[in-house]
Amino acid sequence: MAELAALGLACNIIQFIDFGLKLFHDGREIYGSAHGNTAEYFELKEVAQDLATFTNQLHSNNVKFTSSVPAEKSLQGLARKCEELAIELVNLLQELQVKPGRSRKWSSFKQALKRVQKEKEIQNLEDRLRRFREEISVRLLDILNNKQSSALRALSNLSDQNRRLNANTTQRLDEIKLLVLQQANNAKANQSAELRGLGNDIRALIEEKNRVESQQRVLRSLHFETIRETFKSAHKDTFQWVFKDDKINFNKWLWSGNGIYWIRGKAGSEKSTLMKYLPDHENTITALKGWAGNSDLITLLYQIFKQCPDLIEQRSIANCSSNVEVLFFIDGLDEYVGDHTQLTETLKQMVHSPSIKICASSRPWNEFRDAFKGSDKTLKLEDFTKQDIEYYVEDKLRANQKFRDLQSRDPKCKEIVDEIVNKAQGVFLWVFLVVGLLLKGLIDGDEVSDMQERLRYIPSDLEEYFKRIIRNIPEFYREEAIQCFEIATISMEPLPLLAYWFLRKPAGCNQVARIQRLPDEDVEFISKKTKVRLNARCKDLLEVYTLNDSPPFLKYKVDFLHRAVRDFFLETDTMERLKKESRVHFDAPLSLCRVLLSLSKATPINGNLPRADDNHFLIFLSFASQLMGQAREIESYSLEPIHDRLVYLHTLLDELDRVASERSREGEPHWTNFGKDNRVWMVEEYGQKSLLALAIQFHLFYYVESKLEQTDWQAKRGRPLLDYALVSYAFTPTGTCATLTIKRIVRLLLEKGTDPNQPIYICDNNSVWVSFLLCCGGSTVTNEYISPRDLKALYGPKELSEVIEILLRHGADPNVQVPLREAPGASRSENFITVERALRGSLEGSEFILVEELLAEMRQSRSVITVAWTKARGFVNYMLAYS
Repeated sequence: MAELAALGLACNIIQFIDFGLKLFHDGREIYGSAHGNTAEYFELKEVAQDLATFTNQLHSNNVKFTSSVPAEKSLQGLARKCEELAIELVNLLQELQVKPGRSRKWSSFKQALKRVQKEKEIQNLEDRLRRFREEISVRLLDILNNKQSSALRALSNLSDQNRRLNANTTQRLDEIKLLVLQQANNAKANQSAELRGLGNDIRALIEEKNRVESQQRVLRSLHFETIRETFKSAHKDTFQWVFKDDKINFNKWLWSGNGIYWIRGKAGSEKSTLMKYLPDHENTITALKGWAGNSDLITLLYQIFKQCPDLIEQRSIANCSSNVEVLFFIDGLDEYVGDHTQLTETLKQMVHSPSIKICASSRPWNEFRDAFKGSDKTLKLEDFTKQDIEYYVEDKLRANQKFRDLQSRDPKCKEIVDEIVNKAQGVFLWVFLVVGLLLKGLIDGDEVSDMQERLRYIPSDLEEYFKRIIRNIPEFYREEAIQCFEIATISMEPLPLLAYWFLRKPAGCNQVARIQRLPDEDVEFISKKTKVRLNARCKDLLEVYTLNDSPPFLKYKVDFLHRAVRDFFLETDTMERLKKESRVHFDAPLSLCRVLLSLSKATPINGNLPRADDNHFLIFLSFASQLMGQAREIESYSLEPIHDRLVYLHTLLDELDRVASERSREGEPHWTNFGKDNRVWMVEEYGQKSLLALAIQFHLFYYVESKLEQTDWQAKRGRPLLDYALVSYAFTPTGTCATLTIKRIVRLLLEKGTDPNQPIYICDNNSVWVSFLLCCGGSTVTNEYISPRDLKALYGPKELSEVIEILLRHGADPNVQVPLREAPGASRSENFITVERALRGSLEGSEFILVEELLAEMRQSRSVITVAWTKARGFVNYMLAYS
């Protein structure tokens, strides 16, 4: 919540300004009473109480909120001015209290003020409120367009996490943010515009941010390393006790137990390693097969939640089919931002089904202790890993010749192992870093006393240790280290080691670099050199891991040492402080785009594009998809984009298209027509797809806008451009989902002249409008790729209804009949449904009612036009007949 404190303060300011202006402008009548108990007295007393509440809120939030960003500091100044004005109004209201026995009638609050205040001073109060009104719009736009603002950084971090998880959690957040920007721009340009709607949208943005954060933390805790291309195995001889120790009953629970088994431990105690170790262990698989019997067994909750994040907040998942046995391994309950008690209650509801049981891990917080107290299905990790840590330390140190030599001469070496084990307090990550540091010291000739001194010097707190590691990076390497950390943080997935080599190249080189495959021996040489540089600069916080079965080009990848390191950069202000210390400007998103372009140029494709049997072609598509995704992020966070930045970005996109086109075989369709998805009609469009169509799917509004001006887009054959915008979820060549708000790009295409009633040949010649309705209804043979629940989750009912309104107001036929899946023996009328019925699968409540009313309005309008046209045509025919 602290990250959006500026928006919370802005919301308080907007409420006060809106309230103050209404006092002056509503003209609300306040009637007197013939008795001493006058109505206006109670009315004004209530107003005074409301103003006092606003004053307290402004003061409280302003005191709590601190910032060094100029836009946010200016907001604090405005809050102080509003607080002062509120106090003045409260004082004035004291003078308006009506004395008993006097009957009055004031037509408005403003006229009441005139009784006790001069006209000039009243006007001054109004003028100040108007100035505050104009200023809040400006300040809000500054905050939402300033990359340094805490609010924008928080929203950007959520989008980065969404991409990293390949999940669908931030669509509604992006939509509300865009709405806030539009409302603020409108308020800035139009002084008569309503402020209350802006305040409501800001509150909605804050609430949605908290909801998305909750969803992503659950997803992140479920994101098994097996979803990555590699994962770290537990060290040999560790965790064997989990299946053998009768005290913990874990093996017995796997075979025949039920309910929730809770594993608790400190941060860095390798709960995640244990949770990754358990699902694939042969003992687990054997036990679960015995438990499941003849039923199917499912153990990956992440696969469900990443596409349906709303299920995180629902209990419907408990309604599993009886022929499926489900074991959920859930790592990190403590990372859930919402109500932990409610979370544990939801989990308990789920395991009421005998077909579901859960193995969950978390830190030992009170909420979880209370939820699972009295259960014999629990394990405290630190009580059992002391021996594991000792195995690990002894194994690593004894593998070092210098330590063995030292051990043969100095019996105090055993004290080093004991000291590490005792100081670790069960935190494996700390042990890993410390052992690595001691081994480096041995290379420099450290004795036992030096090793003991190092141990005393090292903080036992992980975050403090991370900070110390960063502080110890040599000044000469600091700039490059910051750039590497930031690129790793914003990347959608771990990048090849070669990416960090390309990162060092001057910006212009990536645009004009030749399209050529790097020889394997060059790749190996560059990789070794880059690995040494990365290790020297990033000091173990970034690590290079090897994919032995991969070709040299992708043999080495780079990722954070541990999830705790990534969280450290995402959840603390360390990255921002490092960037402030930097002497050079570094645009990480744009830099990542040019690196991805360089990787696409160097991808060792066998022959020319496209080759469905060439894995390197899919790698190329992955780089292209990531570049498009980064471009979407760069475009999406500003309504007033920096022109030069967008020009450079669009140049990179054009260069990507040139690269792919030059590598394509002559006479082949455009490269965007091919992909890894086997559901051919989703990506196979008879060669009619283009980069413009792909850009529409990725919602690159400014790029699309510029290309619509520069190219003859109407010459495109095949699938209409509008359809790419409306049904973008299923059509990217790499399977990547573009999930941002679609209203702007749909409106843009319609204003440029696209026709919502244009037929689509790959959709049984149904129109774009009907195809969209099929997605909403999910009831026909032509649209099995997306269900109503998918579409509702993708866009949200509010945006869905607004998109429908945009389509109808731009000519979509309200009377169209939507085809159903044909049923044997059914008549033609039974195979078609109305627009309203098609929309019932995705809309409900107020949104459905609004669309119903709009459809009625559109039909009436069309009816009037039809009657008028019929009369006009009759008159023309009459005149022609008698001329």
